[in-house]
Formats: sequence, C-alpha cells, structure tokens
Amino acid sequence: MNNLLSIIGLSLDIIGVGILFFYGMPPKYNQGYVEMMPSKEYKIKDRISKTGFLLIIAGFALQLIPYLLPRK
Repeated sequence: MNNLLSIIGLSLDIIGVGILFFYGMPPKYNQGYVEMMPSKEYKIKDRISKTGFLLIIAGFALQLIPYLLPRK
C-alpha cells in the first residue's frame, strides 16, 4: 500500500511538472490602468497551469502519507 501511494504520487508529480513545462504560469492579465478582458485562450492556459500545480501538490501529499501513517 505504501509503495503504491508513493508511485501514484510520483506519477502525479511528473505529469504536473510536464504540464508546467509546456504551459507555465501566465503573468497577471491586468497591466497598468487598462482593464482588459482575458481571451478564451488565456483562460484555458491559466486553468491548465493551475491543474499542473494541483497535481504536483497532490503528488507530494500522496508521497508524504506513507511516512505519516504508523508502520506495522
């Protein structure tokens, strides 16, 4: 069970890093005093990059769980 959680966590980390490598985190859209509506492409890339970060966080959590559980 512990090894399975670690493997799943590491897999999620690798997928999340791959997503961030290709999409990155876009800069803030509001620049200066000009308010602009974000494009549909910007919203999609923003959502994908946030998903990458969430996958990395979930992966680290899954890798941490086996060390926090009591061992038999």
